[in-house]
Amino acid sequence: MSRRRGRARVATADRAAARAEPVAPPHHRVPGVDALRGIALCLMFVYHFAFDLRVYRVIEADFEHDPFWLGFRALIVSTFMALVGVSLVLADRAGKHQRVTGSASA
Repeated sequence: MSRRRGRARVATADRAAARAEPVAPPHHRVPGVDALRGIALCLMFVYHFAFDLRVYRVIEADFEHDPFWLGFRALIVSTFMALVGVSLVLADRAGKHQRVTGSASA
């Protein structure tokens, strides 16, 4: 076999190895965080469904001044924000860093 063919095979093998995806470690999910996220989604669905019922004049509710609806909205937003913080800490501990750049490329 000539040297040229031998080098071509090595170069092809190097390119194939460079294209290969690194093996990702298994994902470890925290069931409590997933459960809270699901509950928050259900609460948000209820809030938006009730809001839409008001828009279509099926119910009369004061979403801007009623303490119940203001508190309900605050609970939903606070839950989502807390879960974002918890998820960021868990991702950081797992070593999942993502570089953020200043420009978006489309």
